[in-house]
Formats: sequence, structure tokens, C-alpha cells
Amino acid sequence: MKCMVCDSERNTVFDTGQLDGYERHLPNPPNGMTVLQCSDCGLFFFDPQPSIEQLRSYHSKQYFVCYDPLKQIGYLNYIDAEHLKVKEEWGQRIFSWFLSFDDDRTSAKKVLDVGCATGTMLHGMKKTFKNLNKAVGVDISNWAIEWGSKNYSDIELYCGRLPEVVSELQLGFDYVFDYVVFWDSLEHDSNVHEVLETVRNIMTSDSLMIIQTPDGALAKHDWYYWSPHQHTCIFNETNLSMLLKQHGFKIIRKRLSSEPDEIVVLAKREH
Repeated sequence: MKCMVCDSERNTVFDTGQLDGYERHLPNPPNGMTVLQCSDCGLFFFDPQPSIEQLRSYHSKQYFVCYDPLKQIGYLNYIDAEHLKVKEEWGQRIFSWFLSFDDDRTSAKKVLDVGCATGTMLHGMKKTFKNLNKAVGVDISNWAIEWGSKNYSDIELYCGRLPEVVSELQLGFDYVFDYVVFWDSLEHDSNVHEVLETVRNIMTSDSLMIIQTPDGALAKHDWYYWSPHQHTCIFNETNLSMLLKQHGFKIIRKRLSSEPDEIVVLAKREH
């Protein structure tokens, strides 16, 4: 199986039988997936890869609202008031980081959140920063987008993968973004090349992109990030930088946050 970053066919088996959390509690658990690690760039990826249909199905209401730890596949209650408050605060923090690296901080800004879930981080940005005049979110979860659309009137939310949304809506100049967010989302997509090529086309040379993703350099066999039906790969800083460079991006700041087990980088288009 080829590495999705460097195309190498040299890999080693890191682990076998990886299951999602709730599967471990089933009376007859299914056969788990194999985790491979690229011998050249270090990328972790699942064999087989989850399909687009599996990814969509996995991010149903039960992924966000479950209440029963024995059936938990994602969150116990994503829309708990305290959790939503934390997500709003993260949105405000991310927007502040963007502003701190932007030479033009006063003009009206447009932000895109790829993998936005309910759009709560965008809502936190929009209600706090007066110079944010357009906040757009995209997510494959129909339930999350419906919930966000009903509860947040100040943001635009679309259901689907980013390439599909951009193609179907034929988004024009008004949807060229100053800031783009991938917050625990890039590792969920089964075609990261298509996503990054799409996002590059809706950014300018002055736009900024922030990526948070689990850090494969810290991977352990019992890591809670191993979730075969929601994650497709796990990056480290080296292969993430390689991937971004392939699509004309360069990392301008690393370790923006001290989040444990996470990479948080800021990137720009190189040209």
C-alpha cells in the first residue's frame, strides 16, 4: 500500500487489530484494522483506508451525542453548554493567532473552517471580532451542520467535503479566504491532496492557514487517536511539511500551542 505523502511502498506494521473505543465493548468485536507506518517519511495510515461513505456514516448524531460510555464512538455530548463554551474560546484564540501574524489586521476578514462540526468555533470568532465579515464552515456530518445552522445565524455552514462544496456551489471571489482552519480535521479525510489543492485555490499569497493534528512522533500502541473509522492517517511535523510543500505551502510557525500530542502549525502559500 502506497504512502499518501511520499508514494513509498516501503512500510512496516506498527499495530494490528486496532478498534474504535466502543467496538472493544461489543460481545463479539470485529476484526480490527492494521496500522502501517511508512518506512521513508514516517506517516501512519490504516489498511484498508475507510471509504468516504464510511466516514460520512461514522460522523452521525451518535458520534456527537451518545451519553453512554460503552457505546461512545466520539463525544459523550458535544453540544453540552460547557463544551460549546470551550469551543467558542478556542475559536477566539485561533482568530487572535491569525491577527498576530497578519500585517493587515484592520480590514474585513473572511475565514473558512474545514471540518467545522457544528460551527461553534466560527460562532465564537464571529461574535467577538468585529472585522470578521464572513465565517464559513464545511463538514461531512449532516447532523452537525443541521444543528449548527439552526443555532448559529451569524455563520454559513455547508455539508460535504470541501472539494465537493466548492465545486457544487461554484464559489466566486467572495469565497476567497484570508484565514483557513483545519482543527483536528485534515487527518479525517481520505484524499488530503484533493483537499489541499482545493483550499490553495481559495487562498491568496497573503492568506494564512492553521492546522492542528495529532503528532505521530508521539504515537503509542494504546493511543486514543487510533480510531480506524474516523482517521485515515497520522502525520508528524516532517511529513506534514512535505505534504504542504507538494501543494505550494510553507510552514511559517511551528508549535503555536502547547496542546499535548498535537502538532499546531501556521502556513502560507509559497507563491
